[in-house]
Amino acid sequence: MTEPAANPLEAILRHCAAAAPEPWYPSRHAATQGVARDSLDTPLDRLRVAGLIRLTDWVKDLGQGYVLTPEGEQVLASQRYLGQLNNGTVPSLAAKEPMAWHATPGGVFERGEAARTAVLVPGNPVVTKVLIGLNVGVFVVGVLLSRGAHETSRVEGIIYGSPPAAVMQTMGLWGFNLLQGQWWRLLTTCFVHAGLLHLAGNMFALYTLGPWGERLWGSFRFLVLYLLSGFLGSCTAMALSPNGVVGASGAICGLLGAQAAWLYLNRSHLPPPFVAQWAQMLAVNAGLIVFISFGFRGISAAAHFGGAGAGVVAAFLLTFQRFGTRGQSLLALVGLLALPIAGVGVVLRAMDQQDAWAKYAVGARGESLRADYLVPIKDSMDRVQELVLPIVNGTREKSDAAETSRIVAALAEERLHLQTAQRRLETWQTGDQASLERLRLLASRYADHGIAMCDVATELLEGAGDGASKRAALTDRFMRVHETGGELAAAWQQFRDR
Repeated sequence: MTEPAANPLEAILRHCAAAAPEPWYPSRHAATQGVARDSLDTPLDRLRVAGLIRLTDWVKDLGQGYVLTPEGEQVLASQRYLGQLNNGTVPSLAAKEPMAWHATPGGVFERGEAARTAVLVPGNPVVTKVLIGLNVGVFVVGVLLSRGAHETSRVEGIIYGSPPAAVMQTMGLWGFNLLQGQWWRLLTTCFVHAGLLHLAGNMFALYTLGPWGERLWGSFRFLVLYLLSGFLGSCTAMALSPNGVVGASGAICGLLGAQAAWLYLNRSHLPPPFVAQWAQMLAVNAGLIVFISFGFRGISAAAHFGGAGAGVVAAFLLTFQRFGTRGQSLLALVGLLALPIAGVGVVLRAMDQQDAWAKYAVGARGESLRADYLVPIKDSMDRVQELVLPIVNGTREKSDAAETSRIVAALAEERLHLQTAQRRLETWQTGDQASLERLRLLASRYADHGIAMCDVATELLEGAGDGASKRAALTDRFMRVHETGGELAAAWQQFRDR
């Protein structure tokens, strides 16, 4: 058949009809008729999107095949529709929407059609845009939280690394967070970035990989892949080390791994040159990830590889869940639900058995003791000594009754703070750690000397008892406070250097 030059749309439909029930292969047609193969792409795409023809599986040496749909047969049987084709308009016969990635029980062709549609038909990457917006939004919150820092350090922190307090408040992850039961940070930390450069690099990667991945999997499954990969990347990092981990890198590596798995599973449904080109691109990106993981300080290779592995596993499970038999679909769904549970289990096992985690747990308890008790007690003791020092040195001039009442009230307030901290220290659990027990006892003794110093100073100010003996007792307490404070500082430094 000679193809009418002015009407390639009708010619393609007639070629498909003539080849039926076998597919019509444009590559073979172009070779035998001396037609440029690329010139057929536009009319083929228009007819396929309109639902008048559909793709068949790729065949070696023949390429991509096409067959008529019932709507295409209807167009060929109608002079009115053929007239529309002659005018360059493709008739709309309630054409089907481009096939989405959906379950098709046992259908090899249907699976191939879904794969080709995912590759060929563009979409609107809504989830990718939302994820980028969330990451940027969390970073902006971190910047606002760091506004109290010195201007220079704040600007440098925004570019190279957000202040630790800001990262913590925006749900970053450290080992002590898990020790405190904050397991949700395994996921929220995937939206936290330590600096503008960190954010920009990850968001560029998400902008590049996200729309493509969303086309392959569909919006919901793409989101599942992203969150699972990020969560399990965090689990992998924490299982190997209790040090902090932040960023979307694990999730992004998961998207890359999922693309590799998708290409492997659907390679037989796509043109070999296309598969080879895509595989080469994935290999280049994988090499770049390996280089970044091991070539730069502060990068969590464990999160990268854990996220990539999770993406591969999740991709296989999602494929079987969508295209497998009923039993395979159910098992795959169970597997998807079990992945985050398994990740938490791996972290719990590491926390229970690894020496690094055991040492870290003791350190975290020490930091908790310092933040909750040592620092508040030291601050209160500094205020007490400031009030008492003029009395000890004998440099305090006679004051009126109002000034004396103010000092007595201030001493009473600090005494209450010290007494409250001391009572709480009595019930603080050290976990059978001798170093923590020593810190606890020293802190309690430090507070006890401070309470006694407040009592003696108050009695001296109020004129109770012998002034000389009270002044000597106050001096003695002041020296004990100084000595015990030095012991406590040395013990803490020894604990930090253990």
